[in-house]
Amino acid sequence: MKSGQWGDVDRLEEEFRNKLSYIEELKSKTKIPFEPQAEKLRALLLNILEEYYGSMSSAGTEVEYISTKDVMDMFNKLDKKIDKLKCKSCRYNK
Repeated sequence: MKSGQWGDVDRLEEEFRNKLSYIEELKSKTKIPFEPQAEKLRALLLNILEEYYGSMSSAGTEVEYISTKDVMDMFNKLDKKIDKLKCKSCRYNK
């Protein structure tokens, strides 16, 4: 704007309105929910944790908040265990 490449304020406002209109159009067409489905995500996370620990009572503490890092650490541990099991089963298949 300062260097003049946008022209005058009217052109900038018109471009802004066009982009806003385009965004509104995309918003109306998308199947992605406007807000995250928090309850479904929470249920999924609890299901994963219960599968990992056997039950939440086995976890030893009540989990109110779990950071993304903690969840990723749990997934990484599970991946390592799965990889070990795959390696063991590879030996038996040879």
